[in-house]
Amino acid sequence: MDWTDPRAVLARLQQNAGVASLGLIGSTGYALPALRAPLVIDPGQPGAAEALRRAAIKIEGEPGPGNLIVLDRDTVTRGLVVELKGKQGNLVLLGGPQQLIKGRLRLSGHHNAVLLGASGKTSLTMTMTLRAQHGLLFVGEGATCGGAHIWLEGEATSVALGEDCMLATEIWLRTADGHGIIDLATRRQTNPPRSILLEPHVWLGQEVLVMPGVRIGAGSIVGARAVVTKALPRHCVAAGIPARVIRRGASWTRSALPGPEQVGAVVATLREEVEA
Repeated sequence: MDWTDPRAVLARLQQNAGVASLGLIGSTGYALPALRAPLVIDPGQPGAAEALRRAAIKIEGEPGPGNLIVLDRDTVTRGLVVELKGKQGNLVLLGGPQQLIKGRLRLSGHHNAVLLGASGKTSLTMTMTLRAQHGLLFVGEGATCGGAHIWLEGEATSVALGEDCMLATEIWLRTADGHGIIDLATRRQTNPPRSILLEPHVWLGQEVLVMPGVRIGAGSIVGARAVVTKALPRHCVAAGIPARVIRRGASWTRSALPGPEQVGAVVATLREEVEA
């Protein structure tokens, strides 16, 4: 198959079980990139390290078969380390050409898909660990992050951040607890991995912890050091341990002192998402 063809790359992405399970990628608020002139790199092939170095991407570890890194030919990161563990069939897709990601991506599972930024100026500082099989990590266009740890584990699980989400520093998002909890009477696990979804335009304050299975509605705000254990509705403010809704009918702007135009733009955007 010709992996320089954008259609082939997107077809492989759509075959990912995490993408299919989520069912939102490519829809409003979760746009796929427009791959105009993609550079497709197999980290295990000769010359791959040099090609990735030009984009400020460093490969560590042992490349397995069938892994692909796809980026715009003009993409330059702020310093991304991709740590390979000899696993196979992983697809990493970076939007571009301006990709402001910095951090570390650990691929410790097979056949995962990682999509960071769609096509805009996405500024992200993240440590991402994928111990999943057929999992999905998606960060939408315009999302920003001052410092987050994402732990993705399980079969066909996903962590998805819709467009224009804003994450502060020392954020944790985990699809699993890392260790099993067993009901002794039934001998069944009570804490299986579950996916996490942040709908578009969600703001997570400093040191927020998002637990497995959580969905946070569009336009919502989660206060600093909250622990989110259950779903939160759209257009709310939540805080506390565990996080509870303390205000409804609210959202946020990136500006600390928004003018009427900025407020109007947020209201219009949220209205479009609700109608969609």
